Amino acid sequence: MAPLVLFIADVSNIFTLPGAIVDNADTTYFELGQVQPGTPVIAATATNNVSAVNNAWGGVDGKMLGGVLGVWFNRTISDLSNINTGWTPPTGGNAGAAAAAAAVSNTVQARLGNQIDLVYGYALSDSTTLGLGLSRGTNDTKTETVTTSTSSQETDNDDYGVSLGLEQKDLGFLSLLEVGLQYNSRSGGFTNIAAATDKITVGGSAFNVRVGGDVAGKDGAFGRIELGLNSQSLDVKDDFATAPASGNFVESKNSALAWNAGYAMGMNKDKGMGLFGLMLAGLSQDREEDNNVTAVNKFDASTLRLQASTAGEAKINSWFSVRAGLSSDLFYNTSNVTETGPSGSTTKVTVTNDAHAGTVADPNATASMGVTFNLGDITIDGVLNQGLLYTGTYLVSGIPGAVSSQVSLTWPWGGAKE
Repeated sequence: MAPLVLFIADVSNIFTLPGAIVDNADTTYFELGQVQPGTPVIAATATNNVSAVNNAWGGVDGKMLGGVLGVWFNRTISDLSNINTGWTPPTGGNAGAAAAAAAVSNTVQARLGNQIDLVYGYALSDSTTLGLGLSRGTNDTKTETVTTSTSSQETDNDDYGVSLGLEQKDLGFLSLLEVGLQYNSRSGGFTNIAAATDKITVGGSAFNVRVGGDVAGKDGAFGRIELGLNSQSLDVKDDFATAPASGNFVESKNSALAWNAGYAMGMNKDKGMGLFGLMLAGLSQDREEDNNVTAVNKFDASTLRLQASTAGEAKINSWFSVRAGLSSDLFYNTSNVTETGPSGSTTKVTVTNDAHAGTVADPNATASMGVTFNLGDITIDGVLNQGLLYTGTYLVSGIPGAVSSQVSLTWPWGGAKE
């Protein structure tokens, strides 16, 4: 969960709140990706469908047909499989364990490419705006080997999404109410053809609801309410051409439900901005692994956490600003229940943890620093590489490293400059 992202206005809100695109008319936006290439790590959150890491993407929002149309390319979508970490895929059959593992990597866990998003917003009045979003992502590969006999391995995966949005201004104590509904459908498969055909099929869906409200303030004060509800399901099945080896899984059924509720408040002045927010979030997920010896392995996991976030931005002059943010858990608890083995001899293990593992993948606190350059109509925004705090620049330390780990560029034109 990343509450700080939800509390800061960002162009990527249009993917979960399509109505917000009307406020981003006549703008070109580029996410230039990581300056220093590294191993891609998909860190999608349960509250949005955006995960841009080590990957360039962007789009343009322009006035069209009485509203605003956005066309975006290569946005990395949240993979449905991130609701399950470490689960064992179906293995065996003609494909064998190695091929099956590769199949799941390509079919389920791999990031989809060729992503395209179309987002359209239309203002019914000065206070009411409607939005519609459509998305598509694919990941298809095929390898064919011709010797004395022909064999091939092929993956075919697609993700289609639709989102609806509503924005209503001046509603009671809210200066703005935003509602977004989002549905994604995933289908895919891996086929291995040699002496016989072994096929792994994947199917799943995700439904997300996001509600945000801006609380009216005075003299630069502001507030923000965030609510979210997200559900996902994923089914992976191996249709074996021959009988699988004893104990190999033939199907994995996965589902998850996540929710979040948060509030942020702050002050925006000519010289900068300050913000503090709290987010309470919960996640529950389960999976069942059926195999060919009448055994069903069950895994249930739940997490509850309360996060605090604080951030500040200082405007050094008219063209240069610096900012910093910190997010940390005030409360964190996880519970994992594992039941394995055939009927009558099932082993049940329960593990409860109220502290983080201390790994890079799951830190207790995260900090970030960034800079913004306003060069005429163009805004260049960079997230500072934290390594600079310890090693300095390349010339001083002798350790190669990029000054910024991620850079974005925004160019308003036409009506957006008014």
